[in-house]
Amino acid sequence: MIELLSDILKPVSVKSSCLVAVSGGADSVALLHLLLARQQRLADPCQLVCGHVNHQLRGADADADQHFVEDLAARYGLPILTRRVDVKGYAKTNRLSIETAGRHLRLAALEEMARQADCQTIATGHHKDDLAETMLMRLLRGTAFSGLVGIRPVAQRNGLQWIRPLLAARRRDITAYCVTHGLAWREDQSNADVGFRRNWVRHRLLPCLQEQACGDVVSKLEQLHQSAAVMQSRLEQKVDILWREAVTASTDGVLSLRASAIADSGPFVGGELLGRIYDRLGCGRRDLTETHYQQVFALAGQTELQQIDMPGGCRLRRESESLLFTHRDRQETSLPAEGVEIPQEGQVPFDPWLIESRCFDLVPGQLEAFMAQNDPSIQWFDMDQVAWPLIARPRTDGDRFMPMGQSSPKRVSRFLTHSQTDTALRRQTFIIADQRGILWLAPVRRAGQCRVTADTRKVVAIRVSKRNQ
Repeated sequence: MIELLSDILKPVSVKSSCLVAVSGGADSVALLHLLLARQQRLADPCQLVCGHVNHQLRGADADADQHFVEDLAARYGLPILTRRVDVKGYAKTNRLSIETAGRHLRLAALEEMARQADCQTIATGHHKDDLAETMLMRLLRGTAFSGLVGIRPVAQRNGLQWIRPLLAARRRDITAYCVTHGLAWREDQSNADVGFRRNWVRHRLLPCLQEQACGDVVSKLEQLHQSAAVMQSRLEQKVDILWREAVTASTDGVLSLRASAIADSGPFVGGELLGRIYDRLGCGRRDLTETHYQQVFALAGQTELQQIDMPGGCRLRRESESLLFTHRDRQETSLPAEGVEIPQEGQVPFDPWLIESRCFDLVPGQLEAFMAQNDPSIQWFDMDQVAWPLIARPRTDGDRFMPMGQSSPKRVSRFLTHSQTDTALRRQTFIIADQRGILWLAPVRRAGQCRVTADTRKVVAIRVSKRNQ
């Protein structure tokens, strides 16, 4: 098992901190034990942090799971973070199943804890049996190659790396490992409830298939997973190239690309391109069907102006030679496509924002008073260092800036993800730049350039506010 773990982790950086998702079950307990064993063999081990999500679905048993994990982390001398999530309330509000709601909240909670602990990697205890169950659930629902890939050993999500070091191991092997090493774990009694879809697949469908199969069904599904992963990797490489060539504009909630990119790419590449567009807009491709793909291909192949509403809040419109994808819930908050010049004195609208600026001489004590206010909607810049004119413009994919207090440039999109900026505000975040670069990712974080110091004599103050306020 330890050799297996090391092989899986070879492509993963060991210099960054890692949040280990520990539920208290045998899988996560074994994962934590194996990662600690690996740490002892490394000259420069990464920092491990335990993360536990209490779904509050099993009352005292769920609290006992949390206490078990907290005691386990203390015994190993590891830091631990926990989150309590209201799965039932979230499921009711969003009309989701308990399983889906739990997954959404669990992923969000783990990402939040990882960022709090400054971890770039999240490790989970998924194994080969989980992979088989996931693939069967997707086959029952209907899926394409991307769905047949199932669970990936290493994946990227929202700027974080997710690893599943036990994915090549069977559940029975992991349980045997725990017994051999004297590791205690918690049993989740709800895992026996076949009223849940995954449990039905695990306890009813898989055993039934195994009875009729020649050979091990789980291993056969793993082989299908590997073949699908190869095909999916090739599709993604083609889409990477096509994306760079075809996308003409991309901001939160709006994406434009050449219609011929989809029309000429064929169903497989074109379908994956559409899926990536959905991911970028945050619409979620789960509800896309073959009919929707055909509608998009048909619209890409014609010239008439037409608009169709797609699942997940996506709206598609043909404009001249382009296809314009928008998120219906975000249209009202979309920023202007073109930038505007900010005057040295006065104000200018940049929907949904109003930008006001004024210049003045700095007097003793004024800077300290301004800093004490700590108002994120107002920033001061050293007027003599600004390379005029100042421009307000929407963000683009390639934007990079040097956040105040940091020593290296950051991609704007990645910075916003890591900063846990509210999604609604992220859609409205824009750039204020001079002729040398970005001065302010407004209204979230200013850059280090042109900062006001004790040597500053003249200041340009810029304030951004919502126009309807």
